[in-house]
Amino acid sequence: MHSRTKFIIIIPILYLLTAFQTCYSSANHPITPTLADPSSSSIVFQVTGNVYPTGYYYVTVNIGNPSKPYWLDLDTGSDLTWIQCDVPCTKCFPAPHTLYKPNKNLVTCMEPLCASMHWPETLDCESPNDQCDYEVQYADHGSSLGLLVKDWFPLKYTNGSVIKPLLAFGCGYDQEIEGSMDPPYTDGVLGLGLGKASILRQLKDLGVTKNVVAHCLSAQGNGHLFFGDEFVPSSGVTWIPMSTTKIE
Repeated sequence: MHSRTKFIIIIPILYLLTAFQTCYSSANHPITPTLADPSSSSIVFQVTGNVYPTGYYYVTVNIGNPSKPYWLDLDTGSDLTWIQCDVPCTKCFPAPHTLYKPNKNLVTCMEPLCASMHWPETLDCESPNDQCDYEVQYADHGSSLGLLVKDWFPLKYTNGSVIKPLLAFGCGYDQEIEGSMDPPYTDGVLGLGLGKASILRQLKDLGVTKNVVAHCLSAQGNGHLFFGDEFVPSSGVTWIPMSTTKIE
């Protein structure tokens, strides 16, 4: 389920216009758990996919404790990250991994993140403990309907240390896609947009990494996705304010 705006490189504070000469590949380091590591500021994901014939790019994100891998379709044109979910699932598409099953970790209707998902409408919560529902619509007329949950996201800094922030994301139990299109063979969508629900924005608010994202894609396919500013070149980069105009 991917937006037709996905090949725009979105940076939530500024818009980075540059071509990385090479793609960074993190070395193998011992994993030492930590809450935060000031000596490193970036997280790198391996990107898989191509423009043709695959037609989409995805990264592997580990979620849960113990964690399980999920393939998430990169979408720079939307905010919410979501994965297909067994609550149970009303309509889910074939996916590489078993459906995610939440463990009583719901985002409630009264939480600020829920309100941001429904803005400018005002939520009318019958109870503070009501679940937070969501529905996202995409430019290709696809959609996902579900509820917001929280879980642990083990992430490795470029120096090898690991953090496990608790992040909110969508648990999608009803997905739609235009009949003439084939859904990507992924578990869900990694939203990299501007909103408060974005994984990148949540990481920034937790002090995990800077509010900067970029990707490096090879002409032969695949590449890397960067969270943070550790690999922003010191020269040869042009920064301009990012447009906030909504793309219809």
